Amino acid sequence: MNIAAKYLQCCIAGLAVMLLLAPFAYAFEVGGLATPDSFIVDEATGSYYISNIKGRPLVRGNVGFITRLDPSGDIEKLKFIEGGRDGVTLHAPKGLLILGNTLYAADIDHVRGFDKQTGAPTVDIDLSTLKVKYLNDVAAGPDGKIFTSDTVGNTVYSIDPANGNKVTAFASGKSLDSPTGLVYSKKLNKLYVTLGRGMLGMLDMDGKLEIIATLPSRGLVGIDLDEDGNVFISSFGGSVVYRIAATGKAKVLARVGSAPADISLDKKKRLVLVPLFLRHKAVTVPY
Repeated sequence: MNIAAKYLQCCIAGLAVMLLLAPFAYAFEVGGLATPDSFIVDEATGSYYISNIKGRPLVRGNVGFITRLDPSGDIEKLKFIEGGRDGVTLHAPKGLLILGNTLYAADIDHVRGFDKQTGAPTVDIDLSTLKVKYLNDVAAGPDGKIFTSDTVGNTVYSIDPANGNKVTAFASGKSLDSPTGLVYSKKLNKLYVTLGRGMLGMLDMDGKLEIIATLPSRGLVGIDLDEDGNVFISSFGGSVVYRIAATGKAKVLARVGSAPADISLDKKKRLVLVPLFLRHKAVTVPY
């Protein structure tokens, strides 16, 4: 092999190594956050919302806040909704959900609702009398109902806004181990739920649990579905985002760094919205 050929071979090998070591190309990133837990898009407006615990997940310091981004991903207002200001109580907001004009947030043992345009508080659903320990996610269900997960209490609750926000235990028990992320499939009429020990479960509308997959990484948190039935899951412990095809085959979509929390999808832009809990930032992964 002549010198020119050897040089070209070395250049190609070096380029391959650089590509392997290069950081993942995010669509956009958001910095300056404070223990971000959930990251969602408002499908009606294209605006984004990120919940910020700002401390420990169970501390009632009333210092949590929700950030709003414009449709381009720029911060519109860092503390759009802030605990301790303008009549807002918000201790450690986690999972977020938009239904109509209301932005819901799971907050320890309450589910709080705010006007998504103004940030004004509109509803406070108190689950403390049910001895709830750690509300984590909120998800839309059938007939306008809302599901919320109590990770420590091994229970998923159902909230019925049409019936005075009546709360009932939808599913519970030892087999429902540490329920965290929730997403409802209209096509299947079932509720996906991430569980402890790397398991993905599915609940039918009678609350019966079926384990449908076990992933290599534990600490599964956020979950969402695309239009084709692919399931996207974040692993807090594994620092990855998985994509599970409708066929059941799982693969790592992206390695995103420390502690991805409650992810969701921006289906119009085909982005996975990833809050990085321990890095105080959020990133967006094309899919």
